[in-house]
Amino acid sequence: MAERGDRHRGAVKLNKIVWWADQESYRRGGYSITGSDYQRLPQGPVPHRLDLIRQQLARGARVTIGHRDVGAPNPAIVLEPGPSSDMSEVRRLLDEDDVAMLEEALAKFHNWTGTQVSEFSHRESIAWKNLEDGDLIPDSAWLIDTRSVATDFDVKKLLNDSGFPT
Repeated sequence: MAERGDRHRGAVKLNKIVWWADQESYRRGGYSITGSDYQRLPQGPVPHRLDLIRQQLARGARVTIGHRDVGAPNPAIVLEPGPSSDMSEVRRLLDEDDVAMLEEALAKFHNWTGTQVSEFSHRESIAWKNLEDGDLIPDSAWLIDTRSVATDFDVKKLLNDSGFPT
């Protein structure tokens, strides 16, 4: 996001970009890029154990974690490239399809605010709408087409009845 000059680089937005790229990768190719489990939190789907991942990145000086006043009740958490940040290393770890998916996600949400991307994730994740805060979202829920189902059905029951792992 920093390389692209995106003005809105808060942690909420970053979480949703990774969520969307993982979800689309799963839909298109049957696997998520990060392999992370996601859970339902008030601002949308979030990688499980996110705080641990952030702290590991900060300890390794790959990111710096700061806060920025965005006019909301709480300041935004902002991750910026740290002194040990090396995007070429990340690109070597991912195959070209994964990099392309992340590039697509970055382009899709370029200059969206964290609030806008969060609201998008609420609309696009039928599982998020139907689970409780803290519940893990099964990868198989990403296969549910949000345009073809009612928003008030029981996702856990649907997945269990369909034989998907939950």
